[in-house]
Amino acid sequence: MRSGGFAVAVLYWGITMLGQGLPAQDWANLARYREENAALGLPAENENRVVFMGNSITEMWGQVQPEFFAGKSYLNRGISGQTTPQMLIRFRPDVIALQPKVVVILAGTNDIAGNTGPATLEMIED
Repeated sequence: MRSGGFAVAVLYWGITMLGQGLPAQDWANLARYREENAALGLPAENENRVVFMGNSITEMWGQVQPEFFAGKSYLNRGISGQTTPQMLIRFRPDVIALQPKVVVILAGTNDIAGNTGPATLEMIED
């Protein structure tokens, strides 16, 4: 009986904490670019915006060769460790909403580890 009371107390505490508006963990960094995207706004009429979507290879590109991105309408939306399913979740806010003229995608490298479970082509194409 004692362990049941403890479990109820822990559950009550957890529900109370969630109700206080504490930020949820974003372990997959799905909202990483949320603020940056909101501040960016829509592209100018003649802007040739390009979004680079990918994993650590894409992310590090901006750090290793910042001159490639400097002074251009190139947006790096790489996130280290991301798998194709995770990229699909953030494709609308991190790519489509930015209204780029071109999108460059590097995906699939981290899928080999199976961190997001098994995936089929049908799941990705949907």
